[in-house]
Amino acid sequence: MEKINTETFCAAPWFMLRSNKDVTFNPCCEFKQELTTFTDNTKSIGKNISIEEWADSKYMNYVRKNLSEGTKIPECSACWKKEAAGLPSLRQTSNNIVTDNKGIELPNTWLSSFFKNKNRKNRYMLLAADIKISNKCNFACVMCNPSDSTKLFSTWSRNKKNIFVEEYCKNNKNYFENILQRQTRKESYEILKQILNYPIRLLKLLGGEPLLEKQMLEILRDLPAQKKTKISLSFCTNGSIDILSTIKKYKLNFKSLTFVVSLEGVGEIQDWARKGSDWKQIEKNITLAKKEGILIDIQNTLQASTILRICNLYDWCIEQNIPLIFNMLEQPTYLSINILSDNLRNDLFNSLKKQQEKIKNRKVNLLKESYPDNLHNYLQKHFSLTNKEETKKFYRFIEWYEKNSKLKLKNIVPELYK
Repeated sequence: MEKINTETFCAAPWFMLRSNKDVTFNPCCEFKQELTTFTDNTKSIGKNISIEEWADSKYMNYVRKNLSEGTKIPECSACWKKEAAGLPSLRQTSNNIVTDNKGIELPNTWLSSFFKNKNRKNRYMLLAADIKISNKCNFACVMCNPSDSTKLFSTWSRNKKNIFVEEYCKNNKNYFENILQRQTRKESYEILKQILNYPIRLLKLLGGEPLLEKQMLEILRDLPAQKKTKISLSFCTNGSIDILSTIKKYKLNFKSLTFVVSLEGVGEIQDWARKGSDWKQIEKNITLAKKEGILIDIQNTLQASTILRICNLYDWCIEQNIPLIFNMLEQPTYLSINILSDNLRNDLFNSLKKQQEKIKNRKVNLLKESYPDNLHNYLQKHFSLTNKEETKKFYRFIEWYEKNSKLKLKNIVPELYK
């Protein structure tokens, strides 16, 4: 590579790896291979290949070449949308990760000499990785599916004739059988061990609920101390497991340690959206860990059923001085924010405006993209026309989701039912 195109270059295809729940690989969590215009029939890379084989495939060489030379490939549309809205993207974050926050100065970083070195035998060098261990989880969340939760697998497999289950599985007749086949911890553990053989600097572990994975935690515990001091470790957790006890039991004394806790809100809306959640216990686990200096981030999924209570989550995060991160739910479409009426969208925007005024002159621990006014701008660009059929499906799905549940959305967010 003679010159790095800073407008499109992404470090992820060169230095990062996402191990998916079906034990296949992607450069990152937002990469959508299904959108590709690449025509070579070898683009689909299945299971049972090594990291090296994946990294050296025709498809990944195509991805690296295009992003390095200025082409905005559709697989990376999530980043292009955020950047167009003036928000930081995962592409920019990835570039900062590998250059110690010098992503905007790419040609002046170590990457320049890295790409000029024509004698390098292996162009791919793994520095950061995300790995989904399995779907083992003690929650059954409204926006998840059986690939992410054993609780949902149990519920859905008993309701195969349900219209929502049938729709989800219509293009995969062996959906449940395939999940059972691919959710083998043995494969995930082997991938984790492969990753740890690289000069890995940043490792993120996901589930299901990764803190339920005893063998994974034992692998981390038994790493040589010298290796641990070079790795920044992060867990994506639902907050139900005692964080401090886990750290102590498995000797998680890494270079840095972060727990990204997924919350859909505070109080009843959290317990409704994440069935199995006990908000009081989760709050206790978070606050006790933070009191001991453990790094905590909160991640929220922007979705129709919970977004109208987003300002309560803002208030709690600001009070606790904990960063708040957002991601957008896009599938299934009947749970996305696009089912909201114009009136509800206006109510949401008004509440975000008031929230911005509340923190206008306060020092808060929020990322740039998480400020209410920036979220407002992002939502405006994301909203599309309301589809009445999708809205009807939303309410039918919620009725099914709430079956045998004491908590009802109409009591928690009554404006959704007006």
